[in-house]
Amino acid sequence: MQKQPAKQPEGSRPPRTATPQIKEPLTDPLRRLETALDTPPVPGELRNWAAMLRKTFDETSAEILRQIDTVHADQFREIEEQNAELLARVKVCAKKT
Repeated sequence: MQKQPAKQPEGSRPPRTATPQIKEPLTDPLRRLETALDTPPVPGELRNWAAMLRKTFDETSAEILRQIDTVHADQFREIEEQNAELLARVKVCAKKT
């Protein structure tokens, strides 16, 4: 006699196998910025909090710009092939950052 697998209660899901999480390159810098923004300033230490927030913002901005310069080149080429007018608008928006 073959052993039957155990029945799961109705409405429950079977256990999922672990799937590798793909980490986006901006996840950590954006998480650090979010944490810095959510950290309440301590009375009397507003200057330190603002300096830390500025530093985190500058680092995150640099990461975003690096991402645009390195990763988005393929997307820019694709936009250029499909719609040169749209590319001009995208480049204007990218320069504003």
